[in-house]
Amino acid sequence: MIYRFNAVKLLDYMDQLSDLKRSDNPFAIITLVHLTAKRTKNHPDERFQEKKNITRSLYKQGLSRQKIIDLYRFIDGILSLPEKLDALFWEDLSRFEESQKMPYVTSVERIGIRKGEQIGEAKILTRLLQRRFGIVPEWASEKIAKAEPSSLEEWADRVLDTPTLDEIFADKL
Repeated sequence: MIYRFNAVKLLDYMDQLSDLKRSDNPFAIITLVHLTAKRTKNHPDERFQEKKNITRSLYKQGLSRQKIIDLYRFIDGILSLPEKLDALFWEDLSRFEESQKMPYVTSVERIGIRKGEQIGEAKILTRLLQRRFGIVPEWASEKIAKAEPSSLEEWADRVLDTPTLDEIFADKL
């Protein structure tokens, strides 16, 4: 069996951004998101604006709710923002959705996404603790399960430098 396909270099589309922005073709949207991510890699404020513009264009193109959700799972992962800008982005999107009467990415879905991130961070922290200290005691597992993402991140940062398990979870070092 022989497969033949055309190879495409996405960077070749950098001069066609305006065409990509107008297209409702999922591959064009994905290409636009990829190129935007490359272009805004170290520019969070610019990435925030671009993510906002791309998201609003999905709504304005009249795509189905499911198509927007499917595309957005990709977009949100590729055009990730720092925590403060991410919160600002979701606030802005909520206001925009309300003004358009089109809540495609609902607050319940956003909560689910955040919960998934929290579960992932908790798993990583638990694995780090197991690797460093062996079996993680029940009290630590309970604390991890109830923690906010910011606490999970802070504790994970302490794993390499803090000598005891108790000190990792201490309120202040």
